Amino acid sequence: MSENAKPFVTRTSVLTVAQYVRLGYASTSVRLHRWADDLQEEGDWTVDDEFPAAFHQCVGRTSAQALVGLELTDDDQMLLLTDGFWAPKEAKEISAWKRALPDGCLRVIKVGSDAHPQLTGADVFAPDEILAALNGWLPEPGR
Repeated sequence: MSENAKPFVTRTSVLTVAQYVRLGYASTSVRLHRWADDLQEEGDWTVDDEFPAAFHQCVGRTSAQALVGLELTDDDQMLLLTDGFWAPKEAKEISAWKRALPDGCLRVIKVGSDAHPQLTGADVFAPDEILAALNGWLPEPGR
C-alpha cells in the first residue's frame, strides 16, 4: 500500500478523524493500530499528536488472522483504512470476520485512487467522504 500516495491519504484521513474528535464533533476515545502481518497498537498516540512516522512505511501483507484477535463489542466502532487488495484466502477470512462483527461497528475508508473496485457497500467510503462516514456514527458529545 505504498504506491499512489496511499501513505499520505492514510495520514490525512487519520488526522481528519483526530481533528473531528479533538474539536468536539464526537465524544469517543481513539486508538490507532497498524495492520499488516500483525496488528500493532500505537499505544502512546492521541488525537493531539502527529501521525506516527512508522505508519508511513507500508510493509508486509495484510493478515486476516491479525484481525481475529481484535474483539469489538456493540459499543465499539472501527474505521478500517485499506486499499482492499487482499489475497483470495485473506479476503474470504476478512469477509467472515466482518460478518461476525456487531452491526454498524465497522466503516471502511478506501485508500488510494486504485482501491479495489469490488470493495463496496453502505459502510464503505472514499477518503473525501470521511466526514460523512463519521457524522452520526460516532457518539456525539454528551451521549
